[in-house]
Parts: sequence; structure tokens; C-alpha cells
Amino acid sequence: MRTSKHLIEQLASDLGYEYISDLHRPQLLPEIQILISSYDSQSYSLKEWKDAVQYITGSSCKLCECEEIKQYLLSLKNS
Repeated sequence: MRTSKHLIEQLASDLGYEYISDLHRPQLLPEIQILISSYDSQSYSLKEWKDAVQYITGSSCKLCECEEIKQYLLSLKNS
């Protein structure tokens, strides 16, 4: 099922933030991970998952499947 919002916009919205720039805050990682765990990886495009990794971590992602990227995000540790 395809959603109407971009993954990054959906995360910000579900967390109650008006601006997606709030997702850069490292202390939000556990909350982001809880949300991501409830999302269907196929509801968002591969590009959206890669964008989310880039936006949240500041690093690019070389993985090639939505579910792999979702699991990668879930495995991150708060630094």
C-alpha cells in the first residue's frame, strides 16, 4: 500500500514535529526506530528509504532493498 507522504514527512508528522529538520536530532533515534518498526517497508520507495537514511544519519546508503534499509535503520545505535 502506497502512502501519500514521503517517508521523511511521515516520520516528522507521526512524531508530532512541524519541520522535518527536527529528525536530525540524535536523541530522537529511539523514537524514530519505534515508528519505523511499525511501517511496512513496501509502503515507501527505495529512494525514500535511502533519503531517510541520508537525512537521519548524514550518511548515504548502499543497500538495495527497502526491507534491508529498514532493518539497517532499526539496528543503529544512538551515539
